[in-house]
Amino acid sequence: MAKRHSRKNDPAQRFLFPGLNVNPRGKRRFSEKQKQQMAVLYLSGKTLGAVADAFRASVYGVYYILHRRGIRIRTVAEASRNAIWTEEGRERQRQARQGKRSAAFRRKMSAAAKDRGKSHNWFVDGNGKERDTIRKQEMDRFEYRLWREAVFQRDNFTCQACGKHGGYLHADHIASWHNFPELRYEVSNGRTLCVPCHHKTPSWGRHGKRVKV
Repeated sequence: MAKRHSRKNDPAQRFLFPGLNVNPRGKRRFSEKQKQQMAVLYLSGKTLGAVADAFRASVYGVYYILHRRGIRIRTVAEASRNAIWTEEGRERQRQARQGKRSAAFRRKMSAAAKDRGKSHNWFVDGNGKERDTIRKQEMDRFEYRLWREAVFQRDNFTCQACGKHGGYLHADHIASWHNFPELRYEVSNGRTLCVPCHHKTPSWGRHGKRVKV
């Protein structure tokens, strides 16, 4: 029967971490002094990850050691409250929670996604644009998303037909998207409608191509 390999007999481990103390199963062994130092670090406000990095241990290993010593582990909310945040960092977190990112940041991410090509997670065969309609391609553009958001914000996310606030909303083109291409990204040509009200408009869906100009 072959001898099971362990980090104790691994020359790479001895070279990278001289004096590394491991048991025959390859797991780290910490002295009582080291465990006490872990506890002191954690109680001083350090996170589990920071303590684990300091001792080249896993987060779960540190958690287990602290738990066995009767130390209460802080919740994620408590750890977040105790973290030291700059005002700039707080503002970034606030915007991220609200789903808001700057236009420059989103434009940069959009360009990066296009450049990834075949390495992109959603890449299929590169013929997606041939399968999509022209309207679908336009709606995927970054400019269209900015126009849609500008219409919603101007109307305070309220349906302009029935007055319903919030919910699932559509940004409708007052002058047909199909017949007036020069007005497609004019905020003044948009209005916020809820789904039922949008379905009642004469320009909804394919009907927009039959509206007389």
